[in-house]
Amino acid sequence: LDPYFTLDGVSRGYNLYYRNTKIDELNVSRYATDSQGASLTFGYPIDETKSINFSLGVDQTDITLGTLASRLVQNFVKEHGKSITTYTGSLSWNYSTLNRGVFATRGASQRVTAEFAVPPSDINYLKLSYSGQVYLPLNDDFTLRLRTDLGYGDSLPFYKNYFAGGYGSVRGYRDNTLGPRSPAFDGDPDPEVVGGNVLVENSLELIVPTPFAKDYRQLRTVFFIDSGMVYYRNNPSYNFDLSDLRYSAGISIAWLTAIGPLSFSLSRPFNDQETDEKQSFQFTIGQPF
Repeated sequence: LDPYFTLDGVSRGYNLYYRNTKIDELNVSRYATDSQGASLTFGYPIDETKSINFSLGVDQTDITLGTLASRLVQNFVKEHGKSITTYTGSLSWNYSTLNRGVFATRGASQRVTAEFAVPPSDINYLKLSYSGQVYLPLNDDFTLRLRTDLGYGDSLPFYKNYFAGGYGSVRGYRDNTLGPRSPAFDGDPDPEVVGGNVLVENSLELIVPTPFAKDYRQLRTVFFIDSGMVYYRNNPSYNFDLSDLRYSAGISIAWLTAIGPLSFSLSRPFNDQETDEKQSFQFTIGQPF
């Protein structure tokens, strides 16, 4: 990435990647994907707080089915095959008045993104996402943080679906385990999570002083209430319904180290169902704040 490609502050970036992912290790459906591709991105600053970014790219994803791959994945492969080439475009608007990039204490940020496939792609889809947060100082020691993440997709391939659960999403539930499930066969006792095309997440956090810590820029303690769920609007069993939102409440501690943020949370889930995979204690490395 060259942040000063022009004297006006226009940025230009190149991205070249290869990914090999065994998805069942991420608590979702039993399949594997190999992806390779490249993209070119430009960013244009509107003013000191706002910018626009757009990119063009190409991606090839090869799908390998497991012995118990979900019916949703099997049907997709039957219709489109095991190798998908997609030419993509994306456009995003960014806004930020945060006082710091990590462990901010005041300001707000918003990001709106549209990602879409263009001809001659093997599939066509549209994916819209919104992410916003605001920090509201109550006094010198206490700060309120509000976070919202929303998503909507049309004709998404299953590997582009939204997932919820885990740190940075809805704490108290295992990563990527909230949302629609699809059986591999009739009577499957443990249908796999396959994600969905509608995402709703919210979080209310109270940032408090950390006992025995003098440097608030290195250590942060938060009391939180999370809510969220993923829906699949093409499936009546998983249509959008606010009563299906999962909740959790608890405490989280984040420590900024030389290898990145280390985050710990202890939480209690609410409105959980029998099929939900709960996880009261969670730990992650590198989760941004």
